[in-house]
Amino acid sequence: MRAELPEIARQCRVHARTGARFLTRRSRLLGISVLGALALAGTAQATTVVDTTGSWDGSTGVCPFGSPNTATIGQVVTAPSQDTVLDSFSFYMRALGSPAPTTTLTFRGEIYAWDGLKATGPNLWESAPRTLVLSAPYQEVTFPTGGVQLVGGNQYVLFASISKDFEQNAIYSWACWGFVGADVYSGGDLRATNDSGDESRWTSTHWDYVNLESAFKASFAAPPLPTSKEQCKSDGWRRFGGFKNQGDCVSFVQTEGGNRPSGT
Repeated sequence: MRAELPEIARQCRVHARTGARFLTRRSRLLGISVLGALALAGTAQATTVVDTTGSWDGSTGVCPFGSPNTATIGQVVTAPSQDTVLDSFSFYMRALGSPAPTTTLTFRGEIYAWDGLKATGPNLWESAPRTLVLSAPYQEVTFPTGGVQLVGGNQYVLFASISKDFEQNAIYSWACWGFVGADVYSGGDLRATNDSGDESRWTSTHWDYVNLESAFKASFAAPPLPTSKEQCKSDGWRRFGGFKNQGDCVSFVQTEGGNRPSGT
């Protein structure tokens, strides 16, 4: 039988030594000061990196993430209009406690489309289970995806969850999640769900809402350009970035790249 979140987290107390904030069963948070601005950069290779860590003090976090609650936590992002392939994403975790002990967590990284309130559809990508021993310093946890094709302008939720490996995690195995106490990224916000190991709730119930951001990074790259008209049909043009419509994509193919995407 799975235990409910204990009263210590329900009270949303501030951990005096670590600066951590407790996430309650309704995800209410105490106020956190604004720290810096978003770093958003495009390179000559048309790569977009979203990085909120420049606004993070390296110690502020929300807690708990783990067993039994909160089992799932992550960040909503908006895919760039042209760099629509998600190559990797990173979050920051540390053990919960003062002084922080070690915590062992087994979890997976996930990517789903986002409908504004919850994850939707089948997963677009899932990592293999990962087991980490976390201690006091925040640790960057990176998920290389191998290149997941998204649709420019659409929203997605990138997250970590113990839910599919719930029984592998000891009760009260808790971590803190790096958290930027400011609304520095307009493409999304931190989301969490107290699913207690039931991953079906990712797509069936509304996630808890925090109008602030995780400390996270997401690296996007430009997709390969189309080589056939068929790739442009049935909204396929949206996957390539830079095209305004199907005709724009078809024109590019027919002219062998002579008519450049009008959105570039």
